[in-house]
Amino acid sequence: SLSDEEIIERAFADWLTITSRPEAQLLSAEVQRWDCALPQYLPGHAGRIAAIDAEIADLPGLELAGSAFGGVGIPACIARADAVAQRLNRPAGDD
Repeated sequence: SLSDEEIIERAFADWLTITSRPEAQLLSAEVQRWDCALPQYLPGHAGRIAAIDAEIADLPGLELAGSAFGGVGIPACIARADAVAQRLNRPAGDD
């Protein structure tokens, strides 16, 4: 887990990049941590998951499900688990 200082540094660096304002100075910052919040994926996460899915596509019987794959909310987890269950229950050779 990142320290508050690291979070502030990264957020401000991103803001500088997005706004193209290298002369800007950070006057004040505060980190608010939410204990029971949903995680936020890093940029590129969806692409990494797509690459993993492509890698395991040819491995019969291996599927991945959970909040790291396809969404962090309960509905997204259920949707991914349902799709995985349907693929696992499909007769062999029925692609």
